[in-house]
Amino acid sequence: MKRSASLRLVLMGSAALTLSACDESVDVGVFETVEQCQIMGYSQSACETAIQAAAREHMQSAPRYATKADCEAEFGRCETPTQAASEIPAGAGQNAAQTPAQQTPGQVAQNQGGGFGSFFMPMMAGYMIGNMMGNRGGMAQPLYRPVGETARQTGGGLFAGNGTRVAGGTGMTRMPESTLSAARAPATSTLSRGGFGSRANSVSVAS
Repeated sequence: MKRSASLRLVLMGSAALTLSACDESVDVGVFETVEQCQIMGYSQSACETAIQAAAREHMQSAPRYATKADCEAEFGRCETPTQAASEIPAGAGQNAAQTPAQQTPGQVAQNQGGGFGSFFMPMMAGYMIGNMMGNRGGMAQPLYRPVGETARQTGGGLFAGNGTRVAGGTGMTRMPESTLSAARAPATSTLSRGGFGSRANSVSVAS
């Protein structure tokens, strides 16, 4: 019995080490504008492609609220979602006078779609790019910055839509590849005031 128990412990330990080895950390760039991305040494085309990809992802993974007041209480600036339209240039619409490099993520997202939805979501505060080595771009995702009580509750900074805290500010960081992938989860439920803070804290505890 003792030998069997020891064998089980060895196998469990080996499995844990294997999972840990597979879940490698990757470089992640966190930016608010295309210009910040370029300053870190990445090409303008890679940065512009990433911010537009994040704007499209924003339509799927942004936190959703039934009322604008609840959304604004947690994020300050909110909007009605529009359906992503990748064929529309990032410079089209009300910000056409600005180049893509001058636009904020929220402005790019506004220019990416047409019809209105029936819920509210925070405007993008930034975007992250995973696995940026060699200007490949990798997985571009939108980021959000909570305000007020939600910022105090979560510690503030930039978060993915699923509640993962990515960074305190812009620049380069590292995170597990599994965490980066999980942060892409599409929004499937509607939050009320305080809901994002609870979601972020639950993600933090789980990780």
